[in-house]
Amino acid sequence: MTLTDVGCGYYPSGLVALGNNGLEETVWHTFNAADRGRAVIFKVPETGDIIGGSITSNTVVTGETLTCEIWSMDGSGLPQSIATVGCTADVTFADTDDDTEKTFTFGMPHSATKVDVLAFVILSSSGWVSGDIDLMRTKQPQPITNMPYEATTTNGGASWSKAAGLPNSVGVEFSGNRWHQIGNALGYSGVSELTASGSTTEIAFQLTPTVDMRVTGLLGLIEPDTDATVEFYTTEAPGSGTQIGSIDSSFRFTTAERPHRVMFTAPQTLDAGTTYKFGFRRSSGAFRVSMLNYSAHQKKESVGIPYSQRTSWLVAVESSGAWDTSTYALYLPVIALIIDQLDDGAGGGGGGGSGLMVARRPSFY
Repeated sequence: MTLTDVGCGYYPSGLVALGNNGLEETVWHTFNAADRGRAVIFKVPETGDIIGGSITSNTVVTGETLTCEIWSMDGSGLPQSIATVGCTADVTFADTDDDTEKTFTFGMPHSATKVDVLAFVILSSSGWVSGDIDLMRTKQPQPITNMPYEATTTNGGASWSKAAGLPNSVGVEFSGNRWHQIGNALGYSGVSELTASGSTTEIAFQLTPTVDMRVTGLLGLIEPDTDATVEFYTTEAPGSGTQIGSIDSSFRFTTAERPHRVMFTAPQTLDAGTTYKFGFRRSSGAFRVSMLNYSAHQKKESVGIPYSQRTSWLVAVESSGAWDTSTYALYLPVIALIIDQLDDGAGGGGGGGSGLMVARRPSFY
């Protein structure tokens, strides 16, 4: 293993969508008539069998059944036919299934190759009666992208049209319980601020990197009403870490949360598979860190993966001299580490092979 300079990059906490005005929340697409459909066209993020997926509701006015399928593509960039006979699943939402993620298994898997282009198709049936379902998509301050993109149909998939805007928030499951969230579009319900004040002296985020790296700073959506230090932990209790940076509240230009870049006093080397904490510690006043809230959508880490399977990017708070990582288990901190060196993969070292994302990956394919 050799750490190799990469210039500057970001190691995001599941999804980091930092804009000049913070983060925008979720919006949705409505299914309320027969033979309607939306397709999320995506590049396959890994080679393997696609065995299932997920879709998430916002509001269900009247319950009904949607059909999810994997389709192949024609030469013009539109869905053309079911990719594998049986690669389909019916997904039923009840009237009470607001803010609910539905996971499912296809009748048959589809063998996919990385960077193949496929369509995740969601259809209302020809026998649709009175269903009215809003499915989540995520509106984020992000660049215009050519992949993934969306197509729509009003005749049950007989013909399709490309559509502007952000696609539905969908998950794709590969064999071996490997999930990808297509388009990095996780359906979170809002942005919450976690405040360090009173008896809470420190807020930290905990992560377990999947590849050896060196980090030189962080980028976070924070609101520093007071000065704070940045502390680095492996196994230490709150207040016993190593100070590697500081935040001077006099530099902020607004009292609202905004992206702040904090450079460390010295680079920190992180080993794959080792758990670390980076804490914001204040002595007085209030210090706030923004978090994406998945609690309303029954999210765990990145939608549907049991949180115990991954310790990356937990929110940790100081509680009676110890770390509390359970209270905010359904939140992700809006934090990214700034990396300047990564494992080059030589010599069999590090945690390489699968890249930076783990568990249910927010896929940029």
